Amino acid sequence: MNKNQVLSLLNNLQFTPKKKYGQNFLINEKVCHEIVTLADISPQDIVLEVGAGLGALTKPLLTLAKKVIAIEIDPVLYNYLSNKFSNFDNLTLINGDILTTKLPPHDKVVSNIPYSITGPLLEKLFYYEDSPIGVITIERTLADKLILHGEYKKISRLGIIHGTFMRVEKKIDIPRHAFFPIPSIQLSIIKTVPKRGIPSFLLKKNTRKFYLDFIAALFPYKNKSLINAIHLGLKHHFKFTLEKDTILILLTQYGFKNCKVFNLSLDQLIQLSEIFYSLMNE
Repeated sequence: MNKNQVLSLLNNLQFTPKKKYGQNFLINEKVCHEIVTLADISPQDIVLEVGAGLGALTKPLLTLAKKVIAIEIDPVLYNYLSNKFSNFDNLTLINGDILTTKLPPHDKVVSNIPYSITGPLLEKLFYYEDSPIGVITIERTLADKLILHGEYKKISRLGIIHGTFMRVEKKIDIPRHAFFPIPSIQLSIIKTVPKRGIPSFLLKKNTRKFYLDFIAALFPYKNKSLINAIHLGLKHHFKFTLEKDTILILLTQYGFKNCKVFNLSLDQLIQLSEIFYSLMNE
């Protein structure tokens, strides 16, 4: 649908888009085509769509995929979608909050996701073993953060966490006016694919959570020495006090140098989180 058609439909529904849900509806067929093409949907795919809205992506996905699981939090839009796609038997439509909804099995995620919940949504959708391929529209600055860079100023907590589980394969910048209402932020489509061979430490819920918290604790101090960053991160994030001399002994024992945090590899960060998880859970 174009802008005029969306305006007419919203008027008929007596519906005003809600900013808290990130309700910016896709009105550009070219962008819609780019998203679906990038997802490379096969007849065997089960696709999850988050925030189906007015169904701009839902319709082409239904014609290509074995099954589409569409989640829509707004009851008005849910009822609209139920009527619009009532003839499709390969659609499972769920009226619920994506962050609290138990998700059925799926192979791919294809969505224009709500910007306000991008961080926790990425964690739920992708940060575990054998996660799905994702083709998602997100805020451009966040998309850039998900791509790991060598410069310390560009290395972020979100990029490290995402890079532990996923790899951004492609990023396409898209115009804001491809949506109505026009969002205030710049947008990009990314294709992100799961890494294989995720370390066993990250496969259990409690240790994976510790790793995510450990990275969150370290990265406010990414330009500090490792000893100082660990000392401050444990103190402020975990309320756990460990003397710097003790940290030095531990680092030396496991062959770590007292480098800047941003110089650590992903494997080293995972190993560090294992070391301190064991220490703090003795």
